[in-house]
Amino acid sequence: MEVYVHHSRNKKSIALGVSVLNESTQKLGFDKRGVKFANFQVLRETIPYSSSILVEMGFMTNTDEADYYLEAKNIEAMALAVLMGVMSYLNAGL
Repeated sequence: MEVYVHHSRNKKSIALGVSVLNESTQKLGFDKRGVKFANFQVLRETIPYSSSILVEMGFMTNTDEADYYLEAKNIEAMALAVLMGVMSYLNAGL
């Protein structure tokens, strides 16, 4: 799992990304590939309005990862882990 933040390196977005990455990898046991910086359109268009991240949860070309996401309980677990990361970020008051 990896998280992308806009290359302007917005501190709030970085903190949000780290929180989501840590929570998700700790709870689900995913490999942590880190917080990376990019100029993806979704980040570029969102950053002027709010903190934003793009979460890469897996690769469909990896059959183990693709099979994992075919089960609804795994999709729900990932969504909950991301939510817990956002809540952790908000509770930290950053």
